[in-house]
Amino acid sequence: MAKITVNVIDKMIADVISINSDVYDQKIMLTEAVEQPKLNVQAEELVRAVEGIKTIYNEILIIKPVNQKKSAPEIFVDETIIESKVSALLLYGKGVNVTNLRWRSLGGHVFLLGRGLSNA
Repeated sequence: MAKITVNVIDKMIADVISINSDVYDQKIMLTEAVEQPKLNVQAEELVRAVEGIKTIYNEILIIKPVNQKKSAPEIFVDETIIESKVSALLLYGKGVNVTNLRWRSLGGHVFLLGRGLSNA
């Protein structure tokens, strides 16, 4: 949703590089890692201002700089590999229709949003 990008990313750009937002059926899932807890709260408040959002799943993780053992590019590659594996498993799994599913990987956790319908 473009409104989410405008309301959240543009208003938080000085503090946050990106916050992922996945939308399904008027529900939104926010994912990313931030160092300051206030950014987590701020992102959710800005999304609440977007008309048409019924439910917000705020999965933004708070991390401390000392806990970052890898650089941002290394983390991005790791998360991309995990998301690709989840994608392959879901897309090629028997009896699963993933058209209505969204997924993100963050910090070794996989977050799912939507409905996985059975093809069986």
